[in-house]
Amino acid sequence: MLTMNNRTIILLAMIFILGAWLRFYRLGDLPIEGDNAYHVLGACAISEHGVPLMPSGKLYTRAVPLIYLQTLSARFFSDMEFAFRFPNALIGVLNILLVFVFCKTLTRKNGVAVIAAFLFAVSPVAIYFSRMPRMYETFLFTVLAMWTFFFLGYFRSAKVYLPGLIFFSVLSITLHEAAILPLICYLTPIVIDSRLSRKMIVSISGFFILFVFWAVYPKILYMFLQSYI
Repeated sequence: MLTMNNRTIILLAMIFILGAWLRFYRLGDLPIEGDNAYHVLGACAISEHGVPLMPSGKLYTRAVPLIYLQTLSARFFSDMEFAFRFPNALIGVLNILLVFVFCKTLTRKNGVAVIAAFLFAVSPVAIYFSRMPRMYETFLFTVLAMWTFFFLGYFRSAKVYLPGLIFFSVLSITLHEAAILPLICYLTPIVIDSRLSRKMIVSISGFFILFVFWAVYPKILYMFLQSYI
């Protein structure tokens, strides 16, 4: 289990509050424009049809879980600009804690993890993405989560982290196809750990290959069918 002294907890709480303020300050004042409108159209379609159907008649297949969250958020908040930005802003705040947990998992040092969490909390790029309706901040959350579960399982040789690893790996693919790149971390043990048996190396490599195929093939098939339907 992760262990933290009182000073670390206080520092982390202060960083968390600062990060939350930077992400939620005047959140509803920002207009929804550009590609962000796809999420609004998708959410409106979900409210009417139950699925993110675009005006063109085609399904919007990217970041569907986030769009459903935004649809739910829109039912609770009357300010639409705030409602569609709220899920990402909240997830952006949670990412601060996840950065801490991930860095603590890798380094086992509270100081390093606290510094990493602070740098992420005040990062202009991280703040920017957490204040927009698009999927990037939520995508980062799934990547950090699957990396954390992977390295926790690897360092502790525990299968208890496998369900979380699989869940967030699958979820990351539904948000963005670029999730294939972070999956390369699954091959890390093959490079750094010569103690692995041949069976274990084959298992890790096989999981990676099958997962990449699973992630890419449906997208290619969907694009192919769309050209004929």
